[in-house]
Amino acid sequence: MEKHSCEPNQMVFYNVQPVSFSLDLIKALYESSIDKTLLEPFKCSQTPEWLSRFQYVGNAYQSLIPIKVDFPNLTLLKEDLAKPELIVNKHYPLVDYIQFDQIETTLFFDINTWYFVMLYKIPVCASLTVLQALVDFNAKDATHDLYNTIRNLLVKETETSIISRWAEATQKAAITSIQKLMSTVYKLKDVDDNAVYIQTNTGNITNIVHCEDHDNCGDFNQALIKLNTHAERIDYHADPLALPDGTIYDFNGRFHTIILGNIKDKHRFIPVQFHMQYMWIYLLKMYALMDHVNQEIMTKHPYKTLKKLNDVVDHIIQKIQYLSLFHRNFKRAIESDNKNIYAKIETLWHIDETLKGTEQYVNNFKDYLNRKHLKHTNQSNQRQSNILFLISMLQMVSLVGVWSAYLSLISQGNFEMNQGLLRIFGTQENLIRFNMYLPVLFLLAIVTLWFLGFMKKKH
Repeated sequence: MEKHSCEPNQMVFYNVQPVSFSLDLIKALYESSIDKTLLEPFKCSQTPEWLSRFQYVGNAYQSLIPIKVDFPNLTLLKEDLAKPELIVNKHYPLVDYIQFDQIETTLFFDINTWYFVMLYKIPVCASLTVLQALVDFNAKDATHDLYNTIRNLLVKETETSIISRWAEATQKAAITSIQKLMSTVYKLKDVDDNAVYIQTNTGNITNIVHCEDHDNCGDFNQALIKLNTHAERIDYHADPLALPDGTIYDFNGRFHTIILGNIKDKHRFIPVQFHMQYMWIYLLKMYALMDHVNQEIMTKHPYKTLKKLNDVVDHIIQKIQYLSLFHRNFKRAIESDNKNIYAKIETLWHIDETLKGTEQYVNNFKDYLNRKHLKHTNQSNQRQSNILFLISMLQMVSLVGVWSAYLSLISQGNFEMNQGLLRIFGTQENLIRFNMYLPVLFLLAIVTLWFLGFMKKKH
């Protein structure tokens, strides 16, 4: 098929795909420490243009670092796109319209949250007529439309789903780099192969579209919005936003369409899309980790276990507090788009509400864990007090025994020689009587102390 030159009509597909860690690996990370000086060799020298602009203008995402990865050759992608299941509407091979020289795949590492995210960029360029044919769909077949074809290329819907060999090799390369980073920067040896993975059904598709011929783009724009709604698996969506500059912002579940009113805004909305998916998955992971800790608390009660879990919760609180500050800084960075776009599309995913709920949950959880930890500490202290009390009683009994042995060894002549004691007690008989009753007084003192301790514990 004839190659089509890139006319001033373009669709750029972005896929944000978070990297997941097992809960055991997350806990191991919290028990380790990061050596930032060892991170330098892992940094990639090339930063995506949208991120460079956003970091400079909004002073946000300063902690997001591109990581070096030995990604596979794009020849594998070209071979994949020739397969029948990846041909749009069974008639349009994407290999004829994708701009391979502009494809970008980036692995990001957030040094503050210890979070990895992959971002794919796949540009599609063709005439308006071809683009119109690409976005058309058959209502009876939702598997071969443009949006689902792009997603099936990159995202495993279920454990048994098959994605492109290129995407699979890309994910493996990213995971290998992450494992090396873990071993070097965090000094975590023997990171399990299954501890780092790409979770199924994660990776939403954002299509940023620019149609230069505004007079003839009306039908095309409507077809895009219709396709976006059709491609969704769940029948819920927000109404598209129409901005004053002509931009149409259609934010939904798995697919999002942004039709630009001005080509200069081609990087303007990527941070919003990236941030929404970044926050959504990270908060889900925090919930899963807290539930895991909660289950361990309910089933395990040793003092050492609670102390260890307390440390894990401290790390979760620190991450959530940072995430809250980070989120507020992001909303300040996007300026007017916070009110015009973010505040409106956020209501669909409830990011702000989820973040507040997470903060409240983790703080209440910490209070509960502290109370449980204090209870175990008090019980431990009580056991130690009982042991010390028993030791004291034994010592007093031993003292009585020593005193009795002393009385049996001394002779009457010794009493007569010790005139000081006789002067205190008056007569030798009084001194002997005192020595006879002294053990009884000690025993009464022991019983009294035991009784007082028992009554105090009871109340």
